[in-house]
Amino acid sequence: MNKDEYIIQYCPNFYRIINFNYKEEDDITKRLINIYKKCVFTIEPTTREELNELRQLDYVLSKYIDDSEFRESLQLHISHIDLKTKKDIIKAFINGLMDIYNSYLEGTTKKIHIARWI
Repeated sequence: MNKDEYIIQYCPNFYRIINFNYKEEDDITKRLINIYKKCVFTIEPTTREELNELRQLDYVLSKYIDDSEFRESLQLHISHIDLKTKKDIIKAFINGLMDIYNSYLEGTTKKIHIARWI
């Protein structure tokens, strides 16, 4: 399988993510997209675990570009990802993003909006 087929199969949101228009002063988004590109082009899919991590990263970043509330939440919490003590920084970073996304989901499911009828 060539690299393009690999990207389309395991990163269906690749082109949406790398072509996302963000504000010029938004350094976090710029860095996230650059990290995403590096991960996609450097990870060799030798194990199912690596493919899973790549899919997770693709999914989380697609939510990041689609959901402005999640984007704000991620930008607030991204500095709390601990990478100093980890051997595999990319894996730790992806896991940190997943943790932020999961805690965001828990928070949004707890917020129940009840419409009042008059």
